[in-house]
Amino acid sequence: MTDAQIFCMIGLVYLTAGLGSCCNPGFYQRLLKSFQENPAVVFLSGLLALVVGFLLVTFHNVWAWEWSTIITVFGWLTLARGLFTLAAPAAVMRLMAHFSRKPPFFMRGGFIMGFGVIFLALSVLAR
Repeated sequence: MTDAQIFCMIGLVYLTAGLGSCCNPGFYQRLLKSFQENPAVVFLSGLLALVVGFLLVTFHNVWAWEWSTIITVFGWLTLARGLFTLAAPAAVMRLMAHFSRKPPFFMRGGFIMGFGVIFLALSVLAR
């Protein structure tokens, strides 16, 4: 995959999740609540983050003063999140319980959409 494709993929995921969170906050609130109550889902999300992070770090480990380094940093953060989730699932569940209360859900959706827009803009710059 090219840098532009990776930026676009990440941007679409964040933009869509943020938009869904803003348009249907009740659903996403219930989703977050069920996530924090279901250890199997926490495990699977950690496993998915570990695999995605590992793939990004393995196939796109670029450390230079250019836009593509953002993908590498994102990969390392995703890998760390996966490791943390698998190593300390109870702590992740407590964090999810804490964050499901604050800030208001629509504000989080706007923040997530902002990340999506930034990554989509980077996909255009990376072409």
